[in-house]
Amino acid sequence: MEVHPSVPAKTVAEFIAYAKANPGKISFASAGNGTTIHLSGELFMAMTGLKMLHVPYRGTGPALNDLVAGHVDFIFMELASGFKLHEAGKARILAVATEQRLDVLPGVPTLIEVGVPDLISDTWNAISAPPKTPAPIIAKLNRAINDTLNEPDTKTRFRELNLLAAGGSPDDMAKLKRQETERWTKVIRDAGIQAE
Repeated sequence: MEVHPSVPAKTVAEFIAYAKANPGKISFASAGNGTTIHLSGELFMAMTGLKMLHVPYRGTGPALNDLVAGHVDFIFMELASGFKLHEAGKARILAVATEQRLDVLPGVPTLIEVGVPDLISDTWNAISAPPKTPAPIIAKLNRAINDTLNEPDTKTRFRELNLLAAGGSPDDMAKLKRQETERWTKVIRDAGIQAE
């Protein structure tokens, strides 16, 4: 959760109090309707009871440009894109939406820690194989991918990009997809989000 420096809140609790004192006046940017950034903002509003204005953009770049310019108040942004703005003082990260604190931001709490339970919004990528790929091939690819993720050079490069490498098994991925589908389907339904 990243705010423009003009937002007086230095913590999530202060931000919630500020937004409650200014209902409907706080705006959050997204990379477009239905994007993870948009859904994270909707989930945050649902969990905190806040009413804020969603401002959809045509991509992450324009959304971040307007955050930096102060045209919008905050954004939920993957760390790889938002960290440099935070470092440069052009935006301020109040909390992360991951299960645990991040090594690169040890002083920044998770949203769970600051009283917004179950708000986990972690952008992820996965490698998929074509349907009906034989199980031995899947197992071989999975081992190779996990081995690569554990190589020191890979870990170093991921750290440089502010990315976390998770790895895991095909079953772990299937479980994550089920959980994510359930979580975001509920957010979409509750917020009444429609395809354009």
